[in-house]
Amino acid sequence: MKLPKIKSLFLFFVLIMLSSCWDTDTFTYGYDGLPHGPMRLDSDRTANYIYTGTGLTEYGPSSLKPINKGTYTVNVSGLDQNGIAFNESHVFEIVSNLSLNLPIAILTTCIGNSSTPASLGVTGLGLTASVTITAPENFEISTNSVDNYSSSLTLTNTNTVSQTLYIRLNSTAADGIYSGTITASSTGVTDALTTISRTVLSKPSLSTNAISLCLDATYLITKTSAIPALGNGWTVSGTITVNDGYVTAGATPGNYTVSYTDGCAQTVTATVTVTSTSTLAAITDGLASYKFNNNPQGPLGSGNVIYMGYNGFNYSSTIRPTNTGFYRANNVSGSSAGSPFEFDIFRCTTCGTVSSFGTRPQGTLSGNTSGTGQLTYTSSNGGGPFTIVYQATGASPVTVNNISSTVAFNVVTPTITTSYKLISVTDESTKASTDFTGTTASITVTHSIGESFGGGIVFYVDENNHGLIAATSDQSNGIAWGPYSTTEATATAMGTGLANTTKIISSQGETATNYAAGLASTYNGGGNNVWYLPSKDELNLMYTNIGKGASSPNYNIGGFRDEYYWSSSESGYVNAWGQNFLSGFQSTPLKSVTIYVRAIRAF
Repeated sequence: MKLPKIKSLFLFFVLIMLSSCWDTDTFTYGYDGLPHGPMRLDSDRTANYIYTGTGLTEYGPSSLKPINKGTYTVNVSGLDQNGIAFNESHVFEIVSNLSLNLPIAILTTCIGNSSTPASLGVTGLGLTASVTITAPENFEISTNSVDNYSSSLTLTNTNTVSQTLYIRLNSTAADGIYSGTITASSTGVTDALTTISRTVLSKPSLSTNAISLCLDATYLITKTSAIPALGNGWTVSGTITVNDGYVTAGATPGNYTVSYTDGCAQTVTATVTVTSTSTLAAITDGLASYKFNNNPQGPLGSGNVIYMGYNGFNYSSTIRPTNTGFYRANNVSGSSAGSPFEFDIFRCTTCGTVSSFGTRPQGTLSGNTSGTGQLTYTSSNGGGPFTIVYQATGASPVTVNNISSTVAFNVVTPTITTSYKLISVTDESTKASTDFTGTTASITVTHSIGESFGGGIVFYVDENNHGLIAATSDQSNGIAWGPYSTTEATATAMGTGLANTTKIISSQGETATNYAAGLASTYNGGGNNVWYLPSKDELNLMYTNIGKGASSPNYNIGGFRDEYYWSSSESGYVNAWGQNFLSGFQSTPLKSVTIYVRAIRAF
């Protein structure tokens, strides 16, 4: 009864193989004046092709591929590459061909202007009627690049068309992005389609948050324009200065007109009023801050001074910087400021006395009192993100990057109660830094059963907040305790697993992959390499606290299998203690039995 089914399946796969032996899947060809027709890919050179059908006239039979438009049948017979005879036929078509080609062109234009015309190639072969080209909404098309644009036009022909047209976005389009599909259509042929997209840029605008400035203050007038300026683009009516929108009111009190002209020759203006109510304090060498004035700033010295810092890019030069930012001058000599000399260059936007190092980061450090050890940096000056350098009592300084204000971060190897000192803070947005001599924080970490900590799961905590961690997964699903021998690893109590493991390895050798204790000792989860095989009581506590002996929410959070697991406690020459993690039953299998292993460590 099974043979017919097998035969039918064989024939099914043969048909699939045959259907994929042709060089095309569509069996439709665009007319181009050349012969067309499908070919078998797996036939030998002796295959016979016979074509029949109707083109402009009745065609065939013939061994030559047809050229004219029409519907045809090809019959091919011969031997395939395996010497198996075949005789197969397929119907195919040669149809009229119509296509559009739109090269890349300028994509933006100024508001109130037509976009630059883009050339549009129209090609058609074997056509029987005229071709109509239709532009999408807000676009227009013409046979020349200068005039006579309309939403559509028709090309009259009898067979072949090959012509370049021009398409553009019309001048009435408002600012925004426009896109659509250009369509070419003709009788008896599939429409040719291509997409076009253009952007109309808006007129610029100027905005100020205040209309008056103090003498010697610097204020930003923001501009909105998608088109690059012609040169600097800024002009003023009086003696105030403008540098890319920053107005310095070092002029006689009064009203001033500020203008901005964009790349479309569109101009907007704003009025700035300069008052004489206050003047900024003068800033000289020897102080920490310099007022931006487009000129080189920083300490002068008789030595070879190197200026390093950050002003949107890393700066290192023997030339004093001109841009705003935070800098450090090394090798300064002949200056009372000393070396290295730290300074900033800033734009002053208010009246009053300048405070040195207004851009330096300031803040405090705080610690948590429960859970995983974490510190929090709270900024009182500077936007961040920050690079923090802290130091735990009796430890080396630690650097952490990309810290946000008020967002807690994990400390390196936290102990139970630790005092942390803030050493320095760098604001990565300005590269300004501050060294601290005080500001400490204290962390008190309280551990709990089921907590993820130190690369494992806590399953025991003592009165001093120390305890034991189980690995998050099994180290083996079938390994022997070891060969029959006496290792003296007979301890079963809590806290004896590490000593047992050491004795087993001393007795059985360092080949860690072929016995349970050696394999457990190679585990390094959490970056710690002091893992070991639990003692009998430690193994039972794992089952009770994080296995199927635990109650919710810690029920089997260790992911233990319903299988036996080895302990490190030896019960005799040929036996060792193990435990069933489904029932909790402890017994003494032969040491040669292969069962599961889960490593632990102390913290």
